[in-house]
Amino acid sequence: MFTQACLNTETAHAAARPAEEAKGGGRADRRGRTVGAFGRDRRAATAVEFGLVAMPFFLLVLMIFQTALFHFAQQSLDLATREASRLVMTGKVPATQQSAEAFRNQLICPKLLFGLECANITARAYKIGLTSDASAGTGIYQFVDASAKALRAPTSASFCIGAASDYVFLDVSYSFTSGIAALFGLLAANGVKSLRSTSLFRNEPFSTGGATC
Repeated sequence: MFTQACLNTETAHAAARPAEEAKGGGRADRRGRTVGAFGRDRRAATAVEFGLVAMPFFLLVLMIFQTALFHFAQQSLDLATREASRLVMTGKVPATQQSAEAFRNQLICPKLLFGLECANITARAYKIGLTSDASAGTGIYQFVDASAKALRAPTSASFCIGAASDYVFLDVSYSFTSGIAALFGLLAANGVKSLRSTSLFRNEPFSTGGATC
């Protein structure tokens, strides 16, 4: 009888174990399904992904736009400088336009393309000697920085377009402002970079025009 009772107890325990295992397995399955459903859920995924790439994308677009505008401004400045140089070289600049301000306002600015501020233009003209010596820093070499292999920054506000047969160095600069580029330290701290366009030429032997300076 005792043996029969033990057998009945073991049988009951054996029968209960599968039910408990099934119950525990059900909880594990539910947890697995929850994790799987979370991983497969794509709702609002596009918004999250766009939020991650939106800022770099828009900054890249702005930088491309600023780069294009930078080259546009440089090309415009080169065009205006070339046209003004031709007028100086042929003696077509009247006396009323032989000051730096009048030269800028009447000969440079009208040639600038849309979007460039005339107030940001600075025009300088220098009459230089007939000979140039690199070691002595005379002639055209007074404007060259040999160590940097570039033009020197303007050191004076001289403006003299010279007379007939004089050598003239025309230096026109434009203060280009870019707040976007300043964020990345690509320009000066205030976001301003000086664009320069220069021209070296010899005035033609015209009979009228020019300046004695």
